[in-house]
Amino acid sequence: MIRYLIPIIFLLTILFSSLFFDYWNFVFKLTVNNLSELLIFVENKFLLSLMFFTILYLVSTALSLPIGTFLTFLGGYIFGVFIGFFLVVIGATLGAVILFLIIKIGFIKSVESIQRKPGLLNKIKLGMEKDIWSYLFFIRFFPVFPFWFVNIAPAIVGVRFFPYLVTTFFGIMPGTLSIIMIGSGVEDIVNQKDDFNLDVFEQKKFLVGLLILSLISILPIFLKKFNILKL
Repeated sequence: MIRYLIPIIFLLTILFSSLFFDYWNFVFKLTVNNLSELLIFVENKFLLSLMFFTILYLVSTALSLPIGTFLTFLGGYIFGVFIGFFLVVIGATLGAVILFLIIKIGFIKSVESIQRKPGLLNKIKLGMEKDIWSYLFFIRFFPVFPFWFVNIAPAIVGVRFFPYLVTTFFGIMPGTLSIIMIGSGVEDIVNQKDDFNLDVFEQKKFLVGLLILSLISILPIFLKKFNILKL
C-alpha cells in the first residue's frame, strides 16, 4: 500500500507545485542576476560546471519542473552547440528514466488492471504494443503533449524499459538541438559587442534553430491534413 501511495503523492506534487511557485521566473532571474559569476565559474571550473549542469537538468526532469526549455537554451549559450547538446540529452534522458522507474514501480497494480479492463488507457496500451517504437518516437519528436506527460504516460500504461530508454534518448534530440542552436546563436549576437546588430535575421544559427522548431511544431498538422498520419 505504501509503495502505491508514494508515486501518487509524487505525481500530485509535480502537478500542483507549479501552481504555487513560478520555477521558470525564479531560475530566469537567478541566472540573469548572476550571469557574470556563472560564466566565470564555467571558465575556471569547467569540468565541475559540466557535472553540475547535467545533474541540475537531471533533477529538473525527474521532478518535472517547468524549466527544461530555459536550461536547454542556457546550455547552448554557456557551453555552445556540441557540449550543450550532449549535456542536455544525457541529463534529460537520465532524469526521464528515473521518473519512469519511480512511476512504473508504483503503478504495477494499475498496469495489471489496465490489461484486464477496457477503456481509454487500455486502448492506448494496445496501440503502443502494435508499433511501440513508432508510437514512442512520434510522441518524442513532435510537441503534442507536455514533456512531463510524455515521461510519465508510458510508465503508467506499462511500456517496457528498453524501448522507453532508446526512444527518449534519440527522440529528444531534434527539439534539443534546435533550442541549443538558438542559445548558441544568442551568444554570437552578444559577443559582437561593438558590431551588435538587433536584426536577428542576420544570425544564421539563430535562424536555423527557429526554423527547426517551426518545422517540428507544424509537421503533425500537415501529416493529419493529408492523411499521411492517422492518429
